[in-house]
Amino acid sequence: MKVSCERCGREIGFFSRAHSFENTKLNIEYHNLCAKCSSLLTDAVSQLTSLTQTIRTTLLKDYQFSNIDSADLDTIIFVSIKTILEKNPHFSDRKDPLIQIFVGETVDEYNSEKMILSKIIKKILDYGFSSNLENAELLSYSKYFNNTTLMLNQIQANCSQSVPQVWTDLILNKRGIVFRQTENNNIISARFPNNEEIRYALKRQDGLQSIQFLNIKYPSEIFQNKNVIVYGNNENQLFQITKLIDYFNKQLKEKEEQKHRLILNQLGERVRNDLRKIFQNSPISTLHVDSVLLILVKNIQSISEIPILDLYNPYGIAIDLLIRDYLTNFLTLGIRTRDEIVEYVQNQCLFISNCNIKLPGLKTDRMWGFFSSRGYIIFLKKANKYLFVFENNYPNDIYYPVNNLIYRGEKYIQIPDNNQHVFENRESNGIIFYSSKIEIIDEMLTFFIKNNSDYQMDQYMAIRQKIYSDRDKILEIKRVTDRLFSIFGYIPFCMYDEWFTIYQEIIKDSPFLKKLLIDHTNLSLDQFNHHTIYTNRITHAFDKGASDLMKTLKINDAEIVKGLMLDYLEHSLIDILSEEWIRINGDDVDQNMSLEQAFEYYLGLSNIEPQKAYYFGLFVYYLINKGVLPKDHHFFENYQRAMSVFIRSQQSLNYDNGIEIPSEMLENNNKE
Repeated sequence: MKVSCERCGREIGFFSRAHSFENTKLNIEYHNLCAKCSSLLTDAVSQLTSLTQTIRTTLLKDYQFSNIDSADLDTIIFVSIKTILEKNPHFSDRKDPLIQIFVGETVDEYNSEKMILSKIIKKILDYGFSSNLENAELLSYSKYFNNTTLMLNQIQANCSQSVPQVWTDLILNKRGIVFRQTENNNIISARFPNNEEIRYALKRQDGLQSIQFLNIKYPSEIFQNKNVIVYGNNENQLFQITKLIDYFNKQLKEKEEQKHRLILNQLGERVRNDLRKIFQNSPISTLHVDSVLLILVKNIQSISEIPILDLYNPYGIAIDLLIRDYLTNFLTLGIRTRDEIVEYVQNQCLFISNCNIKLPGLKTDRMWGFFSSRGYIIFLKKANKYLFVFENNYPNDIYYPVNNLIYRGEKYIQIPDNNQHVFENRESNGIIFYSSKIEIIDEMLTFFIKNNSDYQMDQYMAIRQKIYSDRDKILEIKRVTDRLFSIFGYIPFCMYDEWFTIYQEIIKDSPFLKKLLIDHTNLSLDQFNHHTIYTNRITHAFDKGASDLMKTLKINDAEIVKGLMLDYLEHSLIDILSEEWIRINGDDVDQNMSLEQAFEYYLGLSNIEPQKAYYFGLFVYYLINKGVLPKDHHFFENYQRAMSVFIRSQQSLNYDNGIEIPSEMLENNNKE
């Protein structure tokens, strides 16, 4: 019985053996093949298998895809083009097994290299990347390939290591450019940056046009920091390249906008659902922006596509959501623009990551946290739990008091937990933060202290009112401050630089004291840079007095006590040193005098030396008490104003002679 080859139709001879061939992936099944067709099929499938394996290896190794299914179709096509050109440079030869089996033996001028390449790649996709092709959801693979792949022959590029320009064939798709040098068939490729606009510039020089790609470089192992440039005399070729690049950029922009909208809607739904669960009895439009920001950060952290830095980008997804859904909430604070929202987040909030945390009853954990003036949200990574605290009123004590702790040589800070708002410095209650990165702890400490200053101000005003209505407590403050006068005399408080330096040293580490004593004035922090000798002793005595007063008045906050002492000290200085001036020079200045008239009187005194700093300071206190200088202004402000009048009188203060130093100042600094 005669048997014909199922593929070519030739009769298989009586003494020849019929061959069979089967490959389910390629949908090939033959039971009767001649030897030639069997060999041809075997060679073609072997080539296809080798190409597919090389492509898979490249995707996993060079492109770091975790698995083949995660590779996108455009990248697979780009790698396939490069692999085919490298491993099978004669892929378009009609005698090639791939052509004969998968393209067709009747190759003519209508079957361009691009079409042949398309068909071979289609077989590669069917054979090794069928799921990737299916995930792309293309209506027509051939149309997609034709629309997204450009192949140009005889165009020049700077892809040679020996000459500036070389003739090449160019193949371009969404993921990069492949050059095939005409002279030696060397293959050079350059990838396009992921999810980034392809930037280029058109230039003309000496009649030669070029496209210079601004953000596309050759691989560093071939060229060191060399951008791709394509040259051509044929404007149509360059136009085709730029047209396709513009198309890619437009698609990328549309894709990013679509993704942006999708993530924005997803984020918005999650934030709104969380706010409704937590603040069930409050309309969302009435919520304070801090509550919105806390929940926003919680959800940003759960969406990998949104970096936390997006919160500081005026045109990022986070700010888009706040403008779209929560602008009304910000308007209540007078915040209207994107930049103002970002400024609020930067100034009023703090995000911390990779910090250690210890909570009562829980093991040490790693955390990220977002803190605002009205609350905070902390995520415990090991426990996989959130800690959420919010206080609608402000000022509040959610960070008060904050303690600095040193434990086993490391720096810690401690704030109250949700149920523990008062603790001693050595108690283990509350929330403890620590990190090997000191700057993280310092940043948190600064933020907590800054927020506590407003709460301390409220506490201070309440305590001050209570103390000034209790004669015995006022006498306690008077006792402590009078002791400073008894030890150090009046000189330090009359000399601007000395008193200014002492004052600055007392308040330097306390935002609360700065806010209480300086921020509400117009005081410019000028210093005349003269020698100071009292500072260390007086600040030490002041701190000890504050410590004693804390125990006597039963106040746990040293800064509040220091504020009470400074407030009392400033007022008592005006009274006491005015009396001292009157004792020395009499009470001859009228409150209706101008400052110039007062200094005309001062410079005419004969029983003192007006140029000496001590008498000048004493006179400033006297003028404040008489009302010539405003009582509601700080001593330093009044001193500077008086100094300007004094200087106009062409006088200079003598800080070097004629000042009596109390004997206590000459004693050892360690002595009380």
